Amino acid sequence: METRKVLGVNAISALKEQVRRFESMSVCVASRPDLAMSQAEDIAELTAKLIDVLTKIQRDTQCDTAASRELVRAKIRRLRAQAESRKRKVLDKDALGSWRTITANFRLIFGPPREAEQVSRSTRHARATNLQRVNVIRGLCYHHPHGVIAFSLAHPSKDWVESSREIFNGLVSGIKHETKQAWPEDIVDLMDKLEREMQMSAEFRLLRAAVLEDKHQCRWPVHTFGLQLPPIRVQPQLSGYGPSSTGRYGVFEVHSERRESARPAESRSGSFRPW
Repeated sequence: METRKVLGVNAISALKEQVRRFESMSVCVASRPDLAMSQAEDIAELTAKLIDVLTKIQRDTQCDTAASRELVRAKIRRLRAQAESRKRKVLDKDALGSWRTITANFRLIFGPPREAEQVSRSTRHARATNLQRVNVIRGLCYHHPHGVIAFSLAHPSKDWVESSREIFNGLVSGIKHETKQAWPEDIVDLMDKLEREMQMSAEFRLLRAAVLEDKHQCRWPVHTFGLQLPPIRVQPQLSGYGPSSTGRYGVFEVHSERRESARPAESRSGSFRPW
């Protein structure tokens, strides 16, 4: 008998139908003893064949599933290796080089949603799926901002937007294992540019604060004129960005009492003013 390939969804539907039929079946054999025995033997033989067929289908399905799972794992490892290579190049050069990948990801993840329009059902389903994935990534910004930066920097949008759920989950799981990095300041320039172009989400500001926090320095040089200033406490300013009284980017804050304590006594008395 020729073997016919059947889609998994069709096989599931057929098996469900047969299960319902057999569950509701009650067999009554013939009243004649010889005919009853013949019918019982036929039923036993056909039941054994059916069990063999179903066992073969189950075994083949499990083998195919294992092969598919290994392909998914191999693809996740390959995409992670490529992403790690891209990230190392950026960190080694301390410059983004090409802004294309991280710009596209920042806009897609943290930018405003698309306006509602008349689209097909498949397009609506794809957008709903992408929105769920975007919310997953945004949720990781609060505890793993460096992981989200690395993800946006190294994974092209196609890797996680058009991939299956298993591949997406495998790629996103790497965000939680990313360590803190001294990211290039080009990323801050890009963030400034994007915020001028469109309204970005609140999570975007968390990433910006994380980049500047690990720099431990202002974008402009600080002249101390030979004085020993107390350490500057870095504090993310999540309410807004741009020029401010505390610094160019509004993320560094030096308390007035600490600045006052750092001045020499002569300066506080008015006899010596290095400023």
